[in-house]
Amino acid sequence: MRCVKRGRTRLAVVAVLASSAGGWGCQGEAPPAPSTWMRCLAPPQALVDVSSSDEHCGRCNLACEAEDRCEAGRCVADRNWALWPVPSGQPSFSRRGDVVEDDTTGLVWEAGFSALVDYAAAGRYCDDLNLDGMRFRVPTRIELASILDYSGVSPAISPAAFPKTPAAQFWHRPIHGGAAASIDLSDLSSGFGDSHVRCVAEASDGSPMGPHYSLQDATFLDLKTNLRWQRSATPAPPGGTAWSEPGNGSFDLADAQRYCADLELEGERDWRVPSVLELLSLVRPNISQPSSDARDYVHLDPSVVPAETLEQAIFYSQTLFGAKDAPWIVDFERDTWPASYGFSARRTLCVAGR
Repeated sequence: MRCVKRGRTRLAVVAVLASSAGGWGCQGEAPPAPSTWMRCLAPPQALVDVSSSDEHCGRCNLACEAEDRCEAGRCVADRNWALWPVPSGQPSFSRRGDVVEDDTTGLVWEAGFSALVDYAAAGRYCDDLNLDGMRFRVPTRIELASILDYSGVSPAISPAAFPKTPAAQFWHRPIHGGAAASIDLSDLSSGFGDSHVRCVAEASDGSPMGPHYSLQDATFLDLKTNLRWQRSATPAPPGGTAWSEPGNGSFDLADAQRYCADLELEGERDWRVPSVLELLSLVRPNISQPSSDARDYVHLDPSVVPAETLEQAIFYSQTLFGAKDAPWIVDFERDTWPASYGFSARRTLCVAGR
């Protein structure tokens, strides 16, 4: 191996020997610091700054996989994905002193919350939090979404598990390339500006994502949530309006429920319309831009669904918004908070499991 060390005026190249402990060492010098430039004989062999970017992660210029992120020099699963089982109904919680554990996802939450702060202060608040011997951080959007109540109550969260929570904005971590944002617990809309934060403890084991989906001809299995999905959604609506079935009449939630109940794919008959959180678990956070193909901007993984499913990807959920009896829909074409209610969806994507 060779170690290339950048000086102020020249590059000194020295031999590198692996220590008996399995670490790195430069012959006659101390092991290179994290800021050192170095080259590994294992591919790729480019001379790069050893940083914590997703393209150059750790000392050997490892490029993280598309669904991983570089943290502290290691490629770990991107927490903007749901890495845990998704509850199909209301979440349930167990209180342990000053923390609250989600019985389904296993995420551990601060029972309290911060004052109204900007995003930088929210990060410092979570970094300094010391509860139950755990490390806390600002949650990702899907993590925050997992503890919310979509039935129309305000604030949109369990008062038993999280008492005294205000109907106000709560921070989540930025989606890749986006600005910091929050969710308003008064109406579950996107929020910006000073917000509260409720911190979440690290639940991941710090391992890479690994295989995310198992694909069949007509279905795919999410190996993290254990939900099986159909690959081809109901036909896209003509003219960009609500899909009309033969015999006239728009495609509503009842039509979606009948469609899923009658579905049989690869021996599976237990299909249903998904909950809003189950749909949100499919939202793809890492879109590569720019692109001339509009389908590349749809927040749904094109490796698991065909092109026609990416057309007008606005799907019904079975979750109803309270007294309005309006189903939540998820719009995979939106760059902001994709869930809304009070509108007609175009299609549905059926799910099985749990």
